[in-house]
Amino acid sequence: MLITKMERIKKEFYRIDLDYEFAFALYSKEIKMFHLEEGIEIEESVAFTIEKEIVLKRAKKKAMLLLKHGDRTREELRKRLIEASFSASMAEQAITYVESYGYIDDNRYMENYIVFKKDGKSKKQIEMELIQKGIKKEEVTAYLEENEWDEGEVLRKLVEKRLQGKVPCEPKEMQKHYSYFLRKGYSYSLVRRVVEEYLEEIEIE
Repeated sequence: MLITKMERIKKEFYRIDLDYEFAFALYSKEIKMFHLEEGIEIEESVAFTIEKEIVLKRAKKKAMLLLKHGDRTREELRKRLIEASFSASMAEQAITYVESYGYIDDNRYMENYIVFKKDGKSKKQIEMELIQKGIKKEEVTAYLEENEWDEGEVLRKLVEKRLQGKVPCEPKEMQKHYSYFLRKGYSYSLVRRVVEEYLEEIEIE
């Protein structure tokens, strides 16, 4: 295997490509330990030893550290590991390791996220956020369909906070409020019903 590139990422830390593909990143002392230089050939057994004895252990430790600071989805953890200069293969093996101990679980993450967010966000907004975090759309949709809650109550609180007991005088002002609620993921019919009910109540008062 040919070392085709050695590039410094930061002080004493280098990216190493084997046969024109990113393989791993090592510290200077590790490079010296294995006598690595750009342009030389190394045995596959050497690359294997580096990956298993140094890089994978570091990736597992990094994954544990990231999870210590907060729960993450599988995809979020993968992205963070790759950003930390681990190859896709090393990232996947580290994720499989922490997953085997139950430290990450996308279903658990999704359920907790929905419970925490449902009192302040629409289903559509929550769905979009979970998909962005790497949860499969069909899994999110199925869970939301099985676990209903009254979006009207959530929207009502948002309307009260937004309008603050005032009736908008100008159509443009009302349109701005409608646009705001629609951007939050609520349907037009629900927004119209909740806003009209709220305005009727404050006019009566």
